[in-house]
Amino acid sequence: MKSLAEMRAAVLAGTTTQPQQPQPQQAAAQQAAQPAGMSDFVRESFRVLHQRANVDVDATKPLKLYFRSADVLWRQARIYESERNIVMAYLMYMRYTTLSITGLKSHPESKLPAMQPGLAKLRENARVAVEKMETIRPLLQQRFARLEMDNQAEIERKRRDRAVRAEVAVLSRPTTPTSASSATHGTIAVTAVSVTTAAGTAAGTADAEWWKTGGESASAAELRRQLERLATPSGSSSSSSSTGIVGPMIAPVAASYPSVAPPLPLPPQQSSGMYGSASIETPMHAPVAGYAASVSLPPPVPVKPSNALSALLGTGPNQPPDSPSAGSPTQAMIFEDTRPDGLRTLNLPRTLASTFLNIAAPNTRLNLETCGILCGTLSRSAFTVTTLLIPQQTATSDSCTTRNEELIFEVQDSRELLTLGWIHTHPSQSCFMSSVDLHTHCSYQIMMPEAIAIVMAPSKTPSQGIFRLTDPPGLDVISACRNPQMFHPHDGYAADDLYEPVSGGHVQLVDARFDVIDLRDKK
Repeated sequence: MKSLAEMRAAVLAGTTTQPQQPQPQQAAAQQAAQPAGMSDFVRESFRVLHQRANVDVDATKPLKLYFRSADVLWRQARIYESERNIVMAYLMYMRYTTLSITGLKSHPESKLPAMQPGLAKLRENARVAVEKMETIRPLLQQRFARLEMDNQAEIERKRRDRAVRAEVAVLSRPTTPTSASSATHGTIAVTAVSVTTAAGTAAGTADAEWWKTGGESASAAELRRQLERLATPSGSSSSSSSTGIVGPMIAPVAASYPSVAPPLPLPPQQSSGMYGSASIETPMHAPVAGYAASVSLPPPVPVKPSNALSALLGTGPNQPPDSPSAGSPTQAMIFEDTRPDGLRTLNLPRTLASTFLNIAAPNTRLNLETCGILCGTLSRSAFTVTTLLIPQQTATSDSCTTRNEELIFEVQDSRELLTLGWIHTHPSQSCFMSSVDLHTHCSYQIMMPEAIAIVMAPSKTPSQGIFRLTDPPGLDVISACRNPQMFHPHDGYAADDLYEPVSGGHVQLVDARFDVIDLRDKK
């Protein structure tokens, strides 16, 4: 991944006649792009971010397809910037710049005269994108530095908690046989405590209680009081043993934490969470499983923790809380608006499939396929299908091909719509993805990883399905396939290896209105 200084030099080299900077100047510029004193945590956070910005270009795909992909990236970047989501804005600008500067440079069509206006537009926008990234980068560095401080505070609290537990266990361990003379000791038993905090919904109550007790939760304060009683035996007992405290072993303290972490709050000028209103309120991401934590016992003068960190940074059973990996940034910490698989939520109107089936009914009766394009918008890091576009097309019983794609682009550009997938019928076949369907959908998923393919098979059971290529291996296999036959197998791979159903995954069915635009009658 190129640094910002290298990207700026590449943009200037492609858009002006000025010579490239000498090597010493390039080295100085690159060094200036890495601020002095940047910690390993912050540097690793940028590395994780840049890793997501990688763009793969298939030289066999038309260059115009990548022009559309770049346009989609640009639109997303501007939306995220308007919503002050600095992480995703930076990511989309970087993807756009990577695609424009290096991704398409070796494409065989990049030398054609007809492609030069499109490439010139990409380079000009890339210059703006680099400037945007240079503005956002210091804000990201501050954000990652705050994450590091919260991360270290969480690790320290867990270390103190383990130390207190160990001390309680030592003080409560019997050192002499239990006898009648020692029976006068007060029996000390710590009831197992279960702490369950619903992510987001109880944050305000938890904060208020946390500060009321000086940083201690109710269970943590009770542990401290019992520890003090253990260290100070009652003076009313005259028959107490001189060799130690006799009492039962302390019951283990159990804890249960939420598996969903709410987004980390940021100041308005740097926040990635200052979103505008959304027309549809749906969950932004699925639960992140696999996290657990122990009851936190903070120091007497604590630093108030972020509500999200106790869920995000909880340790698994085989990982010590203060191990090196626990002190490193995670995908969930950096990309708080996405699901664990990296996909953003896609809201699909519940009645869209049945509406499309009614539109396709005349063709279905003639045993002809019908296809449509799913278009929509991006808001608060979630996509929503707002328009069902029926393009001009030609069809057979087992195929459907769009025509006059310029008209499709014209409609999408005028309404600022993103392409989110497609839908088509199988009039007499079952509900599955044929090899033709796989290759068709590959172009959609390259342009938009969240893109879906809906198959309607009204004469079969099941009658409909929502699919996407597996990644890996499906997307790589189909992208690399050069078989010229319309219908063909992909040797060594079963159908389940290449595509998968996504209902219940990143796709959420919602009750929402949508527009239908039928272009088949337009000339």
